[in-house]
Amino acid sequence: MVIGDKTNEYVKDEYFTLPLDCIAVKGKKEGVNIHTVLTVADAAAKIAHLNMMDDYRSQRFETAVAACKQLIGSFGEQMDGYYEMWIERCTEMAANPPGKDWDGVFRTNTK
Repeated sequence: MVIGDKTNEYVKDEYFTLPLDCIAVKGKKEGVNIHTVLTVADAAAKIAHLNMMDDYRSQRFETAVAACKQLIGSFGEQMDGYYEMWIERCTEMAANPPGKDWDGVFRTNTK
């Protein structure tokens, strides 16, 4: 399940939520934060996840990859596919850095 910022604000005290990304679809400049709701709460893994996202946004892609590998199996394995996708993304971004002015937003090529 993917939810936006407003919905996350409404449900975060009742459900365990986790930020996923900040994305902008083709044709949009500004990114939108997206989150997910999980059935397995793990506060320690959430901290590790947030640190991984900080590494990603700070262009420490190799560190983010290592964090994703450590996070696989967390949250009752609900996020394993997500972390595998992030390993691929971070590996690609490490090979082709986005530049110093990158705002941390992942921009898609399709709508």
